[in-house]
This record gives sequence, structure tokens and C-alpha cells, in this order.
Amino acid sequence: MITSNPRAPRFHAYFSYLENRHVFLMERQEWDRLRVHPEGEIVEIDISRTPIASVAIDNPLRATVAERRSYYETVIEIYREDPKDVPTPINVDRYLVWERLPSHLNYTQMVNTASTEDNPNMRDFLGKYVFIVKEAHGPDHWQSDLPAHIKARIRHRN
Repeated sequence: MITSNPRAPRFHAYFSYLENRHVFLMERQEWDRLRVHPEGEIVEIDISRTPIASVAIDNPLRATVAERRSYYETVIEIYREDPKDVPTPINVDRYLVWERLPSHLNYTQMVNTASTEDNPNMRDFLGKYVFIVKEAHGPDHWQSDLPAHIKARIRHRN
């Protein structure tokens, strides 16, 4: 039985420490509503109800898309305008969404080091949330225009 609001603050903090970046939590039920299902297919998504929605506060969004890379990992790409970055006024930010703990982490070691327990609350916590982490900026962070495949995806909806 899933508890109404499972919490694992020490585990969550240690997870962020291991990743050396903030790990956002999003309820799995909300994530599933975004319908990022077929592997390899780019789908347009609405990030307004996600923990990363604040990226749109200062700069207008040109596109927000997601692509499932595996059965447990999806990449969200956010293309936003940044007029300060002329002549490349579009920035792309990438976030990984892990629907379960990534394989590079040792769950048992994390539980022990975080001084917590592998108990029903922990299992409910892992079942209730997906984990979102921001990727470091790559060489394609600054772009002069949207990539053709993103333009095609957006054009498809209109």
C-alpha cells in the first residue's frame, strides 16, 4: 500500500550529492500525463506543471520537446530565446528524467550511506516520483535557430 506522501529527504539529499547537481522530484502520475511513450520519437510537451517550469520565467520558450531514450530515461530539451546571446539567440537546456534510479547508482549503498532504510516508505517514495536532473551545457547550447527536426515537430502540430 502506497502511503499518501512518502518522504525520503536524506536519500534525496544524498542522491543530489552523488550527482553533484540538484535532483528535482516530480510525481510519476503527473509525468505520465505528458505521454512521452514511444522510444526514439520526439514529442512536444508542456513543462508548465513540472519542477523545471521556472526556466520560462525570464525568456520566452520556442519549443519544449522530449524523447524517450530507454525504458527508464527520457531527455527533455527546452529551446528558449535569450536576446543577450546575439548572434545565437536560442539556448537549449537539457534535462534527464529518470523513471527509476539510474544503473550507475548502487541503491543499497545509497540507503546505507544516507542513514535511511529500505522499507515500505522508501519503496513508495521510489514508486511515486521520477527524478529530473539538468545536464551541463554542451557545445550546441547556443544556436542561431531551431534545429530542422524541432521545426518539423512544431510545424506538425499547427
